[in-house]
Amino acid sequence: MGGGLGMNSKRVAKSAVSWLLTLGLLAAGIFLVKWSELKINTVATSSMVPTYNPTDMVISISPKLKVPGVGDAIVFETEFAGQHIPGHVHRINAANSDGSWETQGDANPVPDPWRVQPSGISGVVIWSVPGAIFRSPLLIGGLLFLVAAYSFWPRKKDEDEPTENTELEGADSGIDPPMAESLEPQPVSAGGAGESDAGIEILSNPDK
Repeated sequence: MGGGLGMNSKRVAKSAVSWLLTLGLLAAGIFLVKWSELKINTVATSSMVPTYNPTDMVISISPKLKVPGVGDAIVFETEFAGQHIPGHVHRINAANSDGSWETQGDANPVPDPWRVQPSGISGVVIWSVPGAIFRSPLLIGGLLFLVAAYSFWPRKKDEDEPTENTELEGADSGIDPPMAESLEPQPVSAGGAGESDAGIEILSNPDK
């Protein structure tokens, strides 16, 4: 029974450590996202082909952490001809004398007609994810298969974990194995039995 309690304590400790690690990683991830002002935007047009295709996702960080410069792809918003242009993804082509940026799509033959102010830049692109990944039935099916295989894959039991038969035997007897061995009947030698009988006979016949 003591061994069973010990194994239960180990399981509880392992589970607690796993939960603490999971919560710690989650908290670190949330802190990193908030600190870096990480953003995910979807490319809406073909103006950045072949670098980014429509429906691709671009991941950007705050311009406070990565100062934008010529050649960087940025996520920005600006005003042009009385219209607000939100969440656009283009590349910085040149710096203007007034401190603004000139942008241009990789697939466009000429620069954009507007000027992007530094305050209008919400992020500098650091990574992209092809949108085709999320439309591929083969890839989605493969990911689901891997998840299912991992869930049903047999796991090796701990070597220190007692087997079911051992636990049942201990539960039936109610005695620890070392104590049970000490309670087993010991063989008695023939000489010992004779001496015991002789002693009983002498005590039962005191006149002889």
